[in-house]
Amino acid sequence: MALNLIVILDKLNKNMKKLVLKILVLWLVLNVQGVLVAQVNPIQTKIVSNVPELVKNAQKKMFPNTVVEKWFEIEKNLNSGNNEPKLYVAKFKNAEGNETYSKITDKGEVTKYWISLKGEKGLPLSVKTSINKTYAGSQITKVERIHYPQKNKIVYQVELQKNSTRTTSVIDEEGKVMREDKFISSRSVYQTNDGKDSFIEPDSKESVNVMDEPEKNKNN
Repeated sequence: MALNLIVILDKLNKNMKKLVLKILVLWLVLNVQGVLVAQVNPIQTKIVSNVPELVKNAQKKMFPNTVVEKWFEIEKNLNSGNNEPKLYVAKFKNAEGNETYSKITDKGEVTKYWISLKGEKGLPLSVKTSINKTYAGSQITKVERIHYPQKNKIVYQVELQKNSTRTTSVIDEEGKVMREDKFISSRSVYQTNDGKDSFIEPDSKESVNVMDEPEKNKNN
């Protein structure tokens, strides 16, 4: 492909060469930008063993009979002042054996948890129908079910591939597409200080806020 491009460029005049090169540069910027946004400068976290009892009790209450493999503390909250709660993330396997992460404040509030599903098997029919209609011909590469207990909301984050195009879509239980991003910009990457461990939070832009907007507007 590169050789063919060189041959084509060689046949063009100077002005046309400049135009083609500008178009190629623009294409590269647009296609790489999403990956850079998602992967550069991961949020710092650290593995901890001294976890507040309120946090551990909240984990046990919501996920009984599970064993936490690792506890993380999100360091962006450590220096944010006394008014900002510290956030802890537990990594564990749920009752079905799926990898699960829960996010809990130091007040013992489970604000969010997400479960890695095995392909489209864990998707409800409404979500499958929406995907087949909206993203016809795309292959599902990753699926996560995201719970927001305090708002009683569930959304699904689905990563899809069609030819060279990757798309991340957040879909509610009714099959409505709440958010769509190219590449993986709907995710936040967390990495320990030593770089030896990391985890990824799906729906980091929290589509439930979008879902709540019509209700808020209705009350105004």
